[in-house]
Amino acid sequence: MITPTIVNLARLQRQKAYFDREGYPTAQMQIHWQKTMEAIEAAFASINETITEITDTQDAQALTQAELAATQADLTDTQATLTTAVADIASAQAAIVTVQDDVTGLQTSILDAVLKDQTTAWATPSGTFTRTTFAAYAGQTVDAAYTQAEVQTIDDTVKGLSERLAALISDLRGNGVLT
Repeated sequence: MITPTIVNLARLQRQKAYFDREGYPTAQMQIHWQKTMEAIEAAFASINETITEITDTQDAQALTQAELAATQADLTDTQATLTTAVADIASAQAAIVTVQDDVTGLQTSILDAVLKDQTTAWATPSGTFTRTTFAAYAGQTVDAAYTQAEVQTIDDTVKGLSERLAALISDLRGNGVLT
């Protein structure tokens, strides 16, 4: 914080003689002059110190302003990246909905017409069979940079579908729809 400097200069006193009869300064005048000059020099030193503080503060403010401008530019770039990512996610979600609609259509077609297979190409699956109830896979939002959690969710869903498909094939072979 800059504090103002108050300069108090010594005042001439009327009762004292400052010059002798020949016009030369007396010791009293020399002392008075010395104190006055020291006070003026101290005031100039304080002013110079204040100017240096102001300059340093302005330099720091300019540096901070430049850092803020760089941060603003980074934030603007990040916002653009996020906007692009949101658009990519929306496109991926639309594609997932399309796939889900296609799967739903295939499920409806399969339910509408189950024909007995005439080939003997179906083998009995092995592994874990699952016949429990389950919720249809609703899909998920996938980031542009896939995370382990997103991939694990897909893997778990595929595993569940595989177990149910194995059970379905086994059951269809058991009741003669598949041979």
